[in-house]
Amino acid sequence: MINTMLAIFIFWINAFWATEKPKNQYEVYIFLSEQCPISQFYTLELKNIYAQYACDSIHFTAFFPVKTSNKQTIAAFTKLYELPFATKKDYSQRQAKKLGASVVPQVFVLHKNTLLYSGKIDNAYERVGKRRSIITMHYLGAALAGIAQHQPIEVTKTEPIGCIFR
Repeated sequence: MINTMLAIFIFWINAFWATEKPKNQYEVYIFLSEQCPISQFYTLELKNIYAQYACDSIHFTAFFPVKTSNKQTIAAFTKLYELPFATKKDYSQRQAKKLGASVVPQVFVLHKNTLLYSGKIDNAYERVGKRRSIITMHYLGAALAGIAQHQPIEVTKTEPIGCIFR
């Protein structure tokens, strides 16, 4: 009897620990390039957004889709700008093509593979080479605030401004 109970207990413990933990509900995908000055500019803002919103249910990953990026250049960029989130090479631009990324930086917020927001991080740039003196719209932050507060995302798409990649 005790052996049977012990066997059941051990089976239950093994089943519990083997169970895959639930995946993050929301994904923030950021497309960057270590060579793009606009990507470099946004590293501080991205770190601030990460510090404010990253949690068990909101996960951040940066992808580097530029063909000249490699593990060493991405690691150096990550270290230089002290990026706190995962950074990955987007081999063959697979993720960029899947989401429709065309410039860096560009962000996408997804919930269970449903696109909730895509576009700019904020409106710091009016166009390439023309930066605003005052940022008035924080698109990514607003989208994540809506998620955190269980509110609808008001702006779901903006036209990204950045360095074009092929």
